Amino acid sequence: MNKPGNLLDIVKEGSEEAYKSLFHNYYSDLVYYAVSIIHDTSLAEDLVQDFFVDFWTKKRYNSVNSNLSSFLFRSVRNNCLNYIRDVERRNKHLSDYTLESNIVVGHIEVAEEKEILYKAINQLSPKCKQIFILCCVHGYKYQEVADDLNISINTVRTQMSRAFKSLRKTLSPNSFSSLLFAFIKMGDSFC
Repeated sequence: MNKPGNLLDIVKEGSEEAYKSLFHNYYSDLVYYAVSIIHDTSLAEDLVQDFFVDFWTKKRYNSVNSNLSSFLFRSVRNNCLNYIRDVERRNKHLSDYTLESNIVVGHIEVAEEKEILYKAINQLSPKCKQIFILCCVHGYKYQEVADDLNISINTVRTQMSRAFKSLRKTLSPNSFSSLLFAFIKMGDSFC
């Protein structure tokens, strides 16, 4: 499999196969991220798919000058926030403008915090990341993860301990606590 940087270079050359590979490499993580912002899986899938269509048809990949992963997550976050803003504008009266602004700003702050967390999660080893997502995003119990992955519950506990240790190391203590609280508050199923 190509590294993301090399893959982007090939996409920039117009390779549809490289674009498909890029899509498959990032689609699931971007959907999880979008769901954490808008709390609707179907809508999140649509927004991520719309992003990828736009990314390809309007050659947005030529705008990527630095980290591809950051660009993708930031773009999806912006699409989600734009969607939220558009829905709120349609549903609110002019007199609710101040309240709307506060809600959008709150969503932006939470989305930015979640982007930091998702970047930290993406730095976990593949197995650790898989277990962490099953437990903390999908709400699986440790025994369910162990059964699904055909591993011992002690392995699940060890990997979760490593995940939290890594996240604590990567994030500031305040960010770590507030990000976990944001996931709980927003309805995500943290362990």
